[in-house]
Amino acid sequence: KYREEVKKLFNYGVFEMLMKWKYKKAPNTDDAMKLLNWCDENNIEVRGHNLLWPGYKKINKAYKDARGIELRNAIIEHIRDYSRQFSGRLVAWDVINEAAYHHDVCDEVGKDILVEAFKIAREEDQRAMLAYNEFRILDWRNGTGDPHRQKFMDIVRYMQKNGAPISLAGLQSHISYPLTPARKVLELLDEVASLGLKIEITEFDISNVYDDAVHGQYTEDFMTAVFSHPSVVGFLMWGFWEGKHWRADRGGAMIRKDWTYRPAAHVYEDLLFNKWWTTENGSTDADGNYACKAFLGDYEITVEKDSKSVTSTMA
Repeated sequence: KYREEVKKLFNYGVFEMLMKWKYKKAPNTDDAMKLLNWCDENNIEVRGHNLLWPGYKKINKAYKDARGIELRNAIIEHIRDYSRQFSGRLVAWDVINEAAYHHDVCDEVGKDILVEAFKIAREEDQRAMLAYNEFRILDWRNGTGDPHRQKFMDIVRYMQKNGAPISLAGLQSHISYPLTPARKVLELLDEVASLGLKIEITEFDISNVYDDAVHGQYTEDFMTAVFSHPSVVGFLMWGFWEGKHWRADRGGAMIRKDWTYRPAAHVYEDLLFNKWWTTENGSTDADGNYACKAFLGDYEITVEKDSKSVTSTMA
């Protein structure tokens, strides 16, 4: 049932644990490769998460006592290894994760490891967009998240100044009360976009909102806001089913454990497959031209004349 819902609802995914250095089987990537192959077979693109989470509690336990050059070399070897293994198969890589808060590894081996991580990832993978992924950017909390966001902005500017090939900002978007107003979401997206980066919403969920109607309405407000922003190029959730969700006990899932849909799931489905799904029919003018407005996406176009028809696809 889980696989059926994934194929029905999504065309882009991210693995919560399987590609993290901290994962208990690292550097064994067999499980990640199996899941990546399944995604390929089902036309689901994949986002890599993550190459470096620069906190001692977040790195592979084999190096929890390492310091100095030993730790730096281990990090470099890991980033090169994973970038190479998954090269060409990912839409994006979270090269750095949560450096504004988890930074004791950077304090130990040098802040420039953030820049070097991006350079190595680009050397080994020419296709993937390279991202810095951070939390509490759009979870504004009436301004209490501002200092954290500024740290994020400063880190991005530092990396850009020092030649890191960063092209993408990953904004986790674990939203909780107080809910960030949609107009403020747009302001914050503008601020991040001023860095010259594309943006992905990478780990969306809404927790501690137990009123289903409010949960569903805010899902619609938030998704509409981010979809409308020209710099946003991707949207991912951090789980969708209550039976396997990191904040299931806080109401974070949009599908209940018995697989019935909460209003948020109906909203998601309606936006993607109805309101934002362009289906148009019409006739060309005398010169063979036909035009219409369409939502961003991939399209199948069929042209018919007399008893003949031709179908092609375009983005």
